[in-house]
Amino acid sequence: MVDFLVATDGLCKGNQNEGGQPGSWAFVVFNPKTGEVIGNKKGFRPSTTNNEMELYAVLEAIRWASKHKKTIHILSDSNYVVKGLNEWIKGWVKRNWKNAKGERIKYREYWQECDKYLNETDSIIEWVKGHSGNKYNEAADM
Repeated sequence: MVDFLVATDGLCKGNQNEGGQPGSWAFVVFNPKTGEVIGNKKGFRPSTTNNEMELYAVLEAIRWASKHKKTIHILSDSNYVVKGLNEWIKGWVKRNWKNAKGERIKYREYWQECDKYLNETDSIIEWVKGHSGNKYNEAADM
């Protein structure tokens, strides 16, 4: 059983994949039994990408949980992050952190830290559709 439910979100002005735009990230921690908000954290980057902010939100949630020695159920509206952590990462590890084309994985250090934590705990990461009325995702969006 997980200790906390955590919703994460990241964004970049204009949803730019190439970077150079301002962006922000956030996570909200909930009691998994009551749905009550327990806490949150957010941050800003002056030059980033949408994918980096989505991943960084998850990383910061993981850092928070690790510091408090807690397991978490992470909800993210980023297919990139959820598929990366649940599927693609196994291949990246086998290929020494390179993708199928042999290129270095972007944000390698973030992925490695997330992977280490998820392998050491019973924490899970799950995709939720963004902007669809999910109260946890909407809280992270705010």
